[in-house]
Amino acid sequence: MYRVIIEPEQPLLFGKPALGNYRSSLPFVPGTNLRGAIASQLDRDAYADLFLHQESIFFNAYPTSSPENDELPRYFPPSAVTCKHFPGTGEKDHGVKDTFLDSFLSYVKNATFVATCPECNESARSHDGIINGGNEDGLTLLNYVSTTHVGISRKRRVAQDGFLYTRVGIVQKVEEDEKGKKDKVSLYFVGLANLPEELAEMFDNENGTILHVGANRRRGMGRIRVKIEEWTEPRRWQNLETRCKQLTELLAPDSQEVLFTLDTLTPWVPDPFTGSEHPLQGQPAELLFSNTQTELATGWHHVAGLPRRSYPSVKGTFLYRTASPELVERLHQSQLGLEQDRGYGLMIVCDPYHTERMDNHVDA
Repeated sequence: MYRVIIEPEQPLLFGKPALGNYRSSLPFVPGTNLRGAIASQLDRDAYADLFLHQESIFFNAYPTSSPENDELPRYFPPSAVTCKHFPGTGEKDHGVKDTFLDSFLSYVKNATFVATCPECNESARSHDGIINGGNEDGLTLLNYVSTTHVGISRKRRVAQDGFLYTRVGIVQKVEEDEKGKKDKVSLYFVGLANLPEELAEMFDNENGTILHVGANRRRGMGRIRVKIEEWTEPRRWQNLETRCKQLTELLAPDSQEVLFTLDTLTPWVPDPFTGSEHPLQGQPAELLFSNTQTELATGWHHVAGLPRRSYPSVKGTFLYRTASPELVERLHQSQLGLEQDRGYGLMIVCDPYHTERMDNHVDA
């Protein structure tokens, strides 16, 4: 597994479908865009060798202020909540807490769980942001620039009066200090990739490999500088057996089986023909609880120039019980479901985020 570090050199525009003549960007670099940008530079034989006959997978890369950050940037799980009155992770905000384990304990006790702010105990709402190490939200690093162009008449091949279209791309933030000096905020995108050695050697890790990704590349958008390096897990992720043991003792201290959470680092795409209701259906594991959101997995085939087939996908957290420790080991950092070659279905077992950010107000 490799760690991909992306430094933007131009505004970036990814993914979101246009709303009429208006289109804005996703807040991350989709792994499929990286895969397409590299594949389009290869001849047919090299493409077949690296992408069809071998496993070459790029996962989504999320914003961070430093590529040296030990935390792997990723979306907050759907169970993350923040204060309704002072939302977010800034200095004056009330922070973010996780409610997944508290919700499960309330569910077991047939009690009603109401999420509240970790600071003022007032009402809380779900927090849609990006984990960026410490208590920082990666979305706060992003700024957006809007460009508007005149449309061209298809009949007359000249500018069409009254027809404009707008594109909103990601750029680096600019902050101003007390003396009025302006400076750009550091912005990188970091993700993972599972690559064969031949493909990894194509990257210039000293100066960075220049790629052009996303939409509006002919209008000054999409230039990035990419480096890769061997990835080692953050220390908090390394002792999987201990994390699972602690979780089991917290939730079911008398259980002879292992309890573990399964989090989607990238959305899981179920097989519509088998009717899978959760990622481990048919495996020796019992689903106890879940907190998920659905979204549409779609995209554009960069090489073929055609839209891809769309699937419903699921992101969130699942809690399982199993008598097979081998299953837990096998699942960690594995991929499940469809569209794995596009980076979907990457899982992490017993993400320490849930225990570190739980409220601990419900007794087991």
